[in-house]
Order: sequence, then structure tokens, then C-alpha cells
Amino acid sequence: MSVHNQKVGSVGEKLAAAYVVDTLNMEIIERNWRSRSKELDIIAIKDFNLRIIEVKSRLESSKDSIFSSLNATKLKNLTLGASFYISANNHIGLNEVYFDLITVIFSEDGSHRIEYTPQFFTPSW
Repeated sequence: MSVHNQKVGSVGEKLAAAYVVDTLNMEIIERNWRSRSKELDIIAIKDFNLRIIEVKSRLESSKDSIFSSLNATKLKNLTLGASFYISANNHIGLNEVYFDLITVIFSEDGSHRIEYTPQFFTPSW
């Protein structure tokens, strides 16, 4: 079964969440968290570190670059969203906040591959 364009994002986020738990052994504490028009795809904890995980999904045949969608505005919004989240939630005992990226690439036959990029950027708080 092939994955249709309109389903790529939601299916990719579900696969990414399973990957975070099953492969990366992280605990997901929030999915699709929103505040003040900012959204964080996955918020997880591992080894007393908060992981803000951006999920990008694409069809393999897509000409769009995943990294081109991670422009300065998007990174600023991720940083603001993380600031809002941290201000609203008191996670005592956490060491660091990291921004990770998970890309889910779908082939035309419906198969997929997942790529994980830890600490894909460091914000200037």
C-alpha cells in the first residue's frame, strides 16, 4: 500500500514516536504540544535531559529538501516553543535541553526509513 501525500505527516509522526520509545529508549512526555501558535512535535526525556524532537516526513520522490524547511524562522519558533514549554512545566532535576531531528522517508511502495539526528541545532537562548 502506498502512502498518500496527505497522510505522510501523520503517519511519519506515529512512526517517529514509536522509534523514540522503542529504539532510542526515551520517555515521551508530550506529543504535538502547542502554545501561543508554537508547536513541538515530540518532547521526551532521557538520562535527565529534555529532548525537543522535530519530525519531518517526506516521500522519497519529493523534490523538497527536509533541511530547507528548517530555516531560521522555523528554528526560532522551535526555540520559542521550547521556552514556553519549559516556563509552563517544572521538570526538576533535568540537566540539559537538546533539539533533535527525526526524518521519516517513505518509498513509493509504502516502506520507510527513519534517520535520527541528535542535537541538530543549538539555540541561542
